[in-house]
Amino acid sequence: MARLIVPAQVCAGLFVSGLLGPTIALAQPSSPPAPVQSVSGRIGAVTLSAGDVSGFAAGAAAAAPVQSVAGRIGAVTLSAGDVSGFAAGAAAAAPVQSVAGRTGTVTLSTGDVSGFAAGAAAAAPVQSVAGHTGTVTLSTGDVSGFAAGAAAAAPVQSVAGRTGTVTLSTGDVSGFAAGAAAAAPVQSVAGRTGVLTLSAGDVAGAEQTANRGAAGGYATLDTNTLVPVAEVPSQTPDALTAAAAMSSTDEVLMRQSGTTVLRGTLANLQTFVLGGLAGYLQPVSAVSAPATLNASNDGAIVAVGATGTISFDASATADGWHADIANTSSGTVTLAAINGGAIAASGGLASILPGYAVHVVRYTASGTPTFQIIGGTPAPQIALNSV
Repeated sequence: MARLIVPAQVCAGLFVSGLLGPTIALAQPSSPPAPVQSVSGRIGAVTLSAGDVSGFAAGAAAAAPVQSVAGRIGAVTLSAGDVSGFAAGAAAAAPVQSVAGRTGTVTLSTGDVSGFAAGAAAAAPVQSVAGHTGTVTLSTGDVSGFAAGAAAAAPVQSVAGRTGTVTLSTGDVSGFAAGAAAAAPVQSVAGRTGVLTLSAGDVAGAEQTANRGAAGGYATLDTNTLVPVAEVPSQTPDALTAAAAMSSTDEVLMRQSGTTVLRGTLANLQTFVLGGLAGYLQPVSAVSAPATLNASNDGAIVAVGATGTISFDASATADGWHADIANTSSGTVTLAAINGGAIAASGGLASILPGYAVHVVRYTASGTPTFQIIGGTPAPQIALNSV
């Protein structure tokens, strides 16, 4: 087995001086046999600690040049309070003892610097402006010759012979009126120039509003854009010009729907009337005498099934009323007029024999509603079996 040989004086010298620290690593020579067989009871690759060296702590402490710092040992961090007289010594050693009579954390102002204002003013490149110092605001009066220089530099020296704040009028512009008149799109209105107020007389063909709806003027229009009935002149048929012989191309006025007036030819009217008459049947009503006929019987065939009197009501009929009266009874039927009416009968007789018929038409004669009996008793009444 190889032995570790460490000279004793080397180990002693190293531990005493403290150069090796708390541990030391020892090399193992291969030969010759070491004079030391073990270290701290260990052999092989031995790493020593302070506990392996007997009396190490006391020896190291006794050998240290400083035993304690500010009464403390171990890892010591010093503060200014740990150094006796530190504040007084530091103050005495400082190159500056005070600033403007103050110590500590000092912030200086211009007042703390003796003669600062005078020195700064003397060092300034400009001592005054227009005789002013301090915070200076200049006006045009502070600049010598400003007005003359500005006027000379202006691109326009005067306007219409005036300077300063100038407000121009049309009179300041030479030839303004003639130029404006020539440039105007309209040279005159109704032969006049200048400030004009137009009337209807200035507009050719214009109507005066006072003539609207007036005699000799023009008609107004209602909400339906039609001439009001009140403004349409009344005219009797005999005041109209007589027409020539009519033809199928002649036209008449008509209204089919709404308020629009339309025109149509007589040929169209004839076609319409004939088409309607082709299937027309006269209405028939049956009554028993006595009975009164009125507007409801207009245009009808009235069949009288019992003898008695048939009366025509003048207050319930109008001129043009007509009817055919047929006697279907076995006796004579008498005809009469009531409520102011009168009977006019052929032969002076107003009666209908059994099995006969008459035609009755109303008109007004001398102010009296008259019922004309066409046919008499016995002739020329119409036998019912001959129709």
